Amino acid sequence: SGSEEFALALETRLDRDRSRSHDGTGTPPVVYFAHASEDKAAARPIAEYLMANGIDVWFDEWEIAAGDSLRRKMDEGLGACTHFVVLLSPTALIKPWVNEEVDAGFVRRVEGTSKFIPLRLGLPLTDLPPLLKGMLSPEIAPGHQGALEALVNQIHGVSDKPALGPTPRYVQRVDALGHYSPAAI
Repeated sequence: SGSEEFALALETRLDRDRSRSHDGTGTPPVVYFAHASEDKAAARPIAEYLMANGIDVWFDEWEIAAGDSLRRKMDEGLGACTHFVVLLSPTALIKPWVNEEVDAGFVRRVEGTSKFIPLRLGLPLTDLPPLLKGMLSPEIAPGHQGALEALVNQIHGVSDKPALGPTPRYVQRVDALGHYSPAAI
């Protein structure tokens, strides 16, 4: 949340290259964003937020032009994604297209080619299908930036886990007394 100058100075001191992505290849993560057309008003700000935070998003209204083949464009988006994100709502669960996209996202997950991330919009956990109930699926509510910030951090591979500290001195093995157990030392 600091200034851009501070971020650059910190990255320089930490010897970080800002152009590298979460995987170090230099290419940003790519999200295929599935949603019901009825949820477009809630989906668009999410897609825009991801784009504004260094995540390339395949979003239907940005990718499919008049005269394009829907299936081919969707196949291109699915083939290029590193993350499959679906916005699940009561409407989305009953939409055939969304269910087809979810199937494709699951296949990519099983193949290990992309991460599957379900987001819930006005949908309680109890209403999720069995395969999705076992996955962490954050609730996305309009106007709540915290969940979106967490999503961006996870896609970029930023962890909240603190750094591992050194082993306490009393547990470290002393070479001169190597034949004793750490507890005896």
